[in-house]
Amino acid sequence: MVLRQKNGKYQAYDVNHNYFDHLTAEKCWLLGLFASDGCVSKNNVISIQQTEQEDLIQYIKNILLFNGNVIKIMTASGKYAYGIYFSSSKLQKSLSKYNVVPNKSLIYEFPKNIPTKYLRDFIRGYIDGDGCVTKSQNVKNCKYLSISFVGTKNFIMHCESIVPFGPKIQEIKHAKNCYELRWYGRKACDFGEWLYSNKKLFNTKKSSFFFNYVATEKENTTWFKNLQIKKQILTLLESGASPMKIAKELGIAFQTVYRYKSKFYEKA
Repeated sequence: MVLRQKNGKYQAYDVNHNYFDHLTAEKCWLLGLFASDGCVSKNNVISIQQTEQEDLIQYIKNILLFNGNVIKIMTASGKYAYGIYFSSSKLQKSLSKYNVVPNKSLIYEFPKNIPTKYLRDFIRGYIDGDGCVTKSQNVKNCKYLSISFVGTKNFIMHCESIVPFGPKIQEIKHAKNCYELRWYGRKACDFGEWLYSNKKLFNTKKSSFFFNYVATEKENTTWFKNLQIKKQILTLLESGASPMKIAKELGIAFQTVYRYKSKFYEKA
């Protein structure tokens, strides 16, 4: 694999061309990152770039076994962006199987060949790449968590059928074929717990923001108490305990466990 440098000279770099041959949670997470924030040119040059996240780009560089340099660029906003650029016809073909192709922004469709058990990891990668995890404020100066991401109509509608906690699809009027899913407040906290449940994946700037937000909330707030109960329910459900047994063990209503199971666990 050879790339041309700005000075006209050619430099050979290596990369793991077979990286996506056998999918794992981490590889599907990375596919999500490439789907939202990666770029594939018509001459098989693949790149991915992130603003102020050198650690993330360095991590991607390492797992791809890429021995080139991380490129540092000053953006128009005055912030530094970091990226890697490499050429691989094999990786280009692998990415195209998941609809990561040249000029994908307005046409990207949700890949139908992501294994069901890795759908959450893929969506997490997509949000880590180009989603938004932030603290918002309403007209009464009350602060709350907000998680959102945008995509084509096909992509967003497919995500809406997978993710829990009832987000509503909104069309972005000033952009072509652009739609959004957004969670606020308690639903954003619940969705974040679902999204970032795999602690083995890389902790990005966005996942770190979510974990820090949860950690700084007072433990006596209603939503925090509910969150702890829900985490206990999920853990017990995944261990194979029945809703009736969970309700008795936690001292809560059976209907509460069943309702949580139907809207959270079955979509996990």
